[in-house]
Amino acid sequence: MSRACGSPGNCRDHPGGYRIYGSFVSPTFCTGVALTGIGMLTLTGNNVAMDSFGPISDNANGIGEMAALEPKARQIMADLDAVGNTTKAITKGIAIGSASLPRFRSLAPL
Repeated sequence: MSRACGSPGNCRDHPGGYRIYGSFVSPTFCTGVALTGIGMLTLTGNNVAMDSFGPISDNANGIGEMAALEPKARQIMADLDAVGNTTKAITKGIAIGSASLPRFRSLAPL
């Protein structure tokens, strides 16, 4: 009969490891996940700057539309608006990833 896993060295099959939701996870892996999350959080300033491009280009496109600018200028603004929407989606994914990675590390007991 094996003992319950959940603290370091408490697993008969994997000494020094953790069991999280029934799967074996090594302490080195957990530390790597935590450091990856911290590394992603160091880019927060860059993500905030990139995140502001989407609404700015969207507002510029709306102003150009209301001002009835020539079609070539409106096409350029529409293209920039599409790039802004893509940038917004990418930075949102990075923000979610950088916030969730340290949380995964906290699931493992210390």
